[in-house]
Amino acid sequence: MLGEPVTNNELLSPTEGKLAYETAEWLATNIAQVPEFREELVRSFFTRSRHGRSGGVDAVVFDKGDFRYRVDFHSDGATYQSESRSVRATLTKWVKEEADDERIKPQDLHPLVELHLYSWFTEPTNEKGAEKNFKGGSVELTLNGFKEPNATGQAAVDSIPEHFGDLLSQPIEF
Repeated sequence: MLGEPVTNNELLSPTEGKLAYETAEWLATNIAQVPEFREELVRSFFTRSRHGRSGGVDAVVFDKGDFRYRVDFHSDGATYQSESRSVRATLTKWVKEEADDERIKPQDLHPLVELHLYSWFTEPTNEKGAEKNFKGGSVELTLNGFKEPNATGQAAVDSIPEHFGDLLSQPIEF
């Protein structure tokens, strides 16, 4: 139920892992349609390249309307020691006016809402189109900078339009 803190015993299930992966995939596809995000992604990437930094862009911070957003994506691929992989994504939203206020220290700035997605799975490396074997994961939505999530799992996914509808107007389908 949205608004009630939840406990971690319902997290990290294979079902949550699949839901987190599918939601992260949906988020990546739809956030790429937002012009403000694309512009900042390109600017960040080429700024890093010009200054000799290697690697990709870990996070993109951009403004849209009255809000500031941060999108983080991270994935760990399989290694010679393990077939397991993980995907993490976080979408954070602040009131732009508060984020720009120099009187507020960064550590005192609390987001309006944060969506955290984590998925852990194995994937056969030599089978094209093989299904992922989800081992665990979590979907958490936190309001007003609280440490404990206000919604998890499907309830968190279902609340995305309410909290991020100004940014992500496409319906959630997977």
